[in-house]
Amino acid sequence: MDVPARLLQNLHAVLGAARAAGLAAGAAVIGWLPVGALILVFSVVFPSDNPIPFMAGFFYLMVAFPVIGAVASRACTRPWSWPLAGATAGVVMVVLTEATYAMVDNVFLGIVSRQPEEIEGFRNSGMTSVRDFINLSLEHQVPGITVLLTVMGLLMGTIGAICAAEQRHSRPRTGRT
Repeated sequence: MDVPARLLQNLHAVLGAARAAGLAAGAAVIGWLPVGALILVFSVVFPSDNPIPFMAGFFYLMVAFPVIGAVASRACTRPWSWPLAGATAGVVMVVLTEATYAMVDNVFLGIVSRQPEEIEGFRNSGMTSVRDFINLSLEHQVPGITVLLTVMGLLMGTIGAICAAEQRHSRPRTGRT
């Protein structure tokens, strides 16, 4: 294979991976909508420290990431691109989730600041502003949620992509006449 042909093939592979990552990012935005609704409903409408809504969101993502990976695998058939697409979806989920919490916690500060865990945390913090305490709490959770959702997207997205690719390869091919 000559150099221009190899370069063209490599460019095609990189563009396919970028297309898969972009598709995963778009699917993550759509897939994030129920998570955003859960955050809003259980932070503002029915505020509580019950862990069940958090767990429901987590299990939802355990289903959403493989679906996102399956969708992304259609954009690029190269297996090395699938973890990239899954991780991209995870990072998009991080950004959207943190932005939603920041918006909800600041717009609905009067509701959020009355939650028992926020009151207790603020009292123990020594800070003088509830808003500053809540925003600092959000900042402190960024590294953990970034690692969690990026790794979760990478692993579960890759699993979804592999399953979708296997299913496509195992289908009997129909010949057209």
